[in-house]
This record gives sequence, structure tokens and C-alpha cells, in this order.
Amino acid sequence: MYHLMFVYISAIWGSSFILMKWAELCYPAMSLATYRLFGAAVILFVFRQFSKSREKLAKKDLLPLCVMAFCTILPYAVQPFLIAKYGSAFIGMMVIFVPLLTILVSIPLLKVFPSQKQLIGVFGGLFFSWLIVQDGGDRDVTLVDMLLAFSIPFFYALGNTYTKKKLSHMKSLDLSYWIMLISFILLWPFATYLEDIVIDDHFAKATTYLGILGILGTGIPIIFFFYLINNRGPLYAGMVTYVIPIGALIWGAVDGEEITGIQLAAVTGLLLMVAMVQWPEKKTE
Repeated sequence: MYHLMFVYISAIWGSSFILMKWAELCYPAMSLATYRLFGAAVILFVFRQFSKSREKLAKKDLLPLCVMAFCTILPYAVQPFLIAKYGSAFIGMMVIFVPLLTILVSIPLLKVFPSQKQLIGVFGGLFFSWLIVQDGGDRDVTLVDMLLAFSIPFFYALGNTYTKKKLSHMKSLDLSYWIMLISFILLWPFATYLEDIVIDDHFAKATTYLGILGILGTGIPIIFFFYLINNRGPLYAGMVTYVIPIGALIWGAVDGEEITGIQLAAVTGLLLMVAMVQWPEKKTE
């Protein structure tokens, strides 16, 4: 079951970057993030209405949920901003830094030290990730934008680990719903005040893509993702980010973006690292 969830999340989130690119025909970055969160919150609300195990929000969980909302808002807004400048495939590959950063964050927060095999897999992934950074240099990515790109995996890793530490007692459905709802409430005033949505001939298509992104690409997989964090740990869940770039590359190629040999070599190597980390440990008698 865990591996099936892993595959589903990887496939769905691998297509999210091209959906962001298409939705940006009418929705600027913060507005896109806002209504993506809204779509996710709506479908999660519906699921909760049919769930017999839903629980009321405890006051002690409100502050940790707000921290998680911040860790969600920033990547959701930065990704479409950078995609508009550098394309969906390249930005989609930035999430591959999540596992390494998860290990670094987990040591002080969770006191969890990775196994030798996990270290080899993640640091091997770091080497192939370096190839992606080199490719970014060839695309004339500015230093500020590269730092913004690195903030995406950093806040994902921080959020995943913080969830395990502070919110693992919450059911995945409740946790997902409150994070999406609080994130939407916090971001909506800024998006409304600072940005204008373009209503033109592309509006219907852009809104459809945004709806798919919010409901099918965010609301449903986020439930599975938090379930994996709480039951298999943030590193296992975070390893989906080594598979997501495959979908980003495929969709980028379909949309006419340039796919380089460096990117393909990096993705191949990253898949090998995923296989190493995910392969079950041998049981000793």
C-alpha cells in the first residue's frame, strides 16, 4: 500500500508543474497558489464530511498548523513565479533536493540519524542534483532566482519534518484539510490586493487547469503524502521528489521546452538512488 501511494503521488505531482504553467495564462503566481489551496481545501472538506473519524481542531494544534501553512505557502507561490521565467521542467527538478534537506533537518528536530544505505542514496542523489544546478547556470538563472528555487525544497523538507514532530497525532485527512484551509486564508488577502486575474479568451482553460491542479493534483495526493510521513517517516515520503522530475521533464518536452542531456543523465541517476533508498533492508536471523 505504501509503495502504491508513493507511485500515485509521484505521477500526479510530476504533472503539477505544467498545470501551473498553463494556469498562469490568467492567474499570477500568488493568485494561482491561493486558488490551488482553495480547490484542495474544498475537496478535502467534502471528504471530511463523509468521514466518520474526523476530529475537531484542538487549540494546541493551531500554532503548528500555522507554521505548516507558512511552509506550504512559500513553495506554492514561488514555483509558478519561477516557472513563468524558466519553464516547468527545470523548476520541477528543484524538488529533488528535498530528501537531502530532510535528512539534515531531521537530525536536530527528530534526533533521527539515517542508515548507511540512506546516506549513500541521498548523497548520490546530491551529486546528480549538482548536475541540475549546472544546467541552471547554462540557462542564465540569476543568483536570486536560484536561491528562491532552493527555498522550495528547504521549506518542503522543514514542513515534512515539522509535521512528523508536532502533528503526527492528527489523522492525515484532518491534517491535510487544516493546512490547506489555513494556507488559503493567510495568502488570499495578499493575492487579492497585489495581483489582478486576467479574464480573456484563455480564462476558461486556465481555470480548468487550476481546478485540476487544486483538486486532483493537491487535495487528494496530500492526504496520502501526510499518511506516508506519519507512518513511514519524512525521508521515505520526501523521496517522491526524486521521481517527480520525470513527469516534469516529460510534460515539459510535450509543451516544447528544451530538455538537455544533463537533465536526462541526472534523472537516470536519481532513479537509481531512489531504488537504493526504497529497497527493503535484508532481515537478519
